[in-house]
Amino acid sequence: MKRSLYLIWTLSVAVVGPWSTSSADDRRIDKGKLTIMTFNAEFLFDGVRPDGQADFPWKESLDEAKNHMAAVAEVIKSANPDIVNLVEVENLATLEELNTTFLSGYNYRAYLVEGTDSYTRQNVGLLTRIDPVDGQVHRTEDKGVSGSVTKSVSKHYHTKIHVGDTDVTFIGIHLLAQPSNQARKLEREAQADAIRNLAVAQAASGGETVIWGDCNDYDGDCPDVAASTPISTVLSELKEMRTDVTSDDLVGVVCQKQLPQALRYTAWWDKNDDGAAQANEFTSIDHILISPWLAGKLQSVEIIHSYNPAEVSDHFPIVATFALSESQQPAGTLYISKVLPNPDGDERLKEAVWLTNPGTVAVSLSNWKLRDKSGHIWDLAQDGNVQASHTKQILRAGRPMSINNDGDLLELVDPSGQAVSVTSFGATGPEEILEFTQ
Repeated sequence: MKRSLYLIWTLSVAVVGPWSTSSADDRRIDKGKLTIMTFNAEFLFDGVRPDGQADFPWKESLDEAKNHMAAVAEVIKSANPDIVNLVEVENLATLEELNTTFLSGYNYRAYLVEGTDSYTRQNVGLLTRIDPVDGQVHRTEDKGVSGSVTKSVSKHYHTKIHVGDTDVTFIGIHLLAQPSNQARKLEREAQADAIRNLAVAQAASGGETVIWGDCNDYDGDCPDVAASTPISTVLSELKEMRTDVTSDDLVGVVCQKQLPQALRYTAWWDKNDDGAAQANEFTSIDHILISPWLAGKLQSVEIIHSYNPAEVSDHFPIVATFALSESQQPAGTLYISKVLPNPDGDERLKEAVWLTNPGTVAVSLSNWKLRDKSGHIWDLAQDGNVQASHTKQILRAGRPMSINNDGDLLELVDPSGQAVSVTSFGATGPEEILEFTQ
């Protein structure tokens, strides 16, 4: 039976993005799965002009801004999500630059509709391999209510995406900051009320719901690493949906998959301003909330903690993967299944990668490439075919790209230039063979 799936994200009322089309395109490799990521990229700005009043190191430095973009892109590549919710983005042009310059070959399209935050000039943006149903993202100025306070959400968007047989409404959000500030409690609750009303209205026509982004608040039902206690009802309001029933209540992906409490942190606040991340400075204020049907399809959840938040972003992304149907992977698609970065003997000859073909026809490696995070490649034309349902070892054999023993990122690039398989790993020991699943 056809289901409808709605993911809710924060953006604005107008359509923004150059891909207005009545025929949505799905560029996923495995159409039986959906992987999504929400990531506060910490001032993803272009460094060309000093927009807004907030300060940050790369505000007026083109080179530093590009370095920051490159670092953010590496985090995205490491998870290789199908849909990315990016918080703290300057504008659509900056999001397009991230996509075309640093994520080339990943088959994303960029969407953003500017909000009303005149102080920081931040927005929430969308990168997706599945085009929105109407080719647009939207925004609302409707206000929510908490006590005597009414307030709209300055940074948000919503859009509907058709995933297989399922319609999904995404609402991406960035709510008012300072979760422990009593003076901001009612305002943030009013914003949560506005988003809940939007989610309920979108779900009225059928479908599933995802609300995600930087909520700037704690989830009292899912204690984080610091056991933070919320002073507001923000998360409970967002999860409640319709107030007269419980059947549509949303759940957080982190506790749905029982991620250990020690790993439940998505944000770093440098309390003593020493520039070094310490254990007592982590909390969870970013969330992905999903409707019950989606919760039943949730396959895995990860919060990526593999980088120094003082060097990349002061937030960590949440990645959730859903098994929506049986795999519909095209026959002949390849993926990286094993890597040997540190062989005994001459590494220039003996470094190795194994490619697996899960399909039903052989795949010629002509015009296929392996590429590392620096852009160096192995041209695989000399390596013949990978037979159906087989795995083939590819030796470096003198090719210029080296696989770094202290960690690397490898992409398998098909003849169209698309990165169809991405793996990342840390330091490896001698003769250690790393194994990866599809």
